[in-house]
Amino acid sequence: YDEATLEQPSALVLGSEAHGLLPELVEAADVLVTIPMEGPTESLNVAMAGTVLCFEALRRRRHGGGARPANRLDAPAPRAAGCTTR
Repeated sequence: YDEATLEQPSALVLGSEAHGLLPELVEAADVLVTIPMEGPTESLNVAMAGTVLCFEALRRRRHGGGARPANRLDAPAPRAAGCTTR
């Protein structure tokens, strides 16, 4: 996920933890992304994996796709990030 281009509009297609994606979806994908795991963890559930990918995409869009600074939840989201604030 740290090498994938997430700064542009994208569609995330997530497969089930047990079975992954259907072969035809894998074949149609432009990029396949994995989230590396350390230690004894086997995998993330699909909701958590989607959350990690969406957060990373938003973080990069906030910073214009340049250097990837450390995560800052308090950083304001520019309009170009596709976010709205209330």
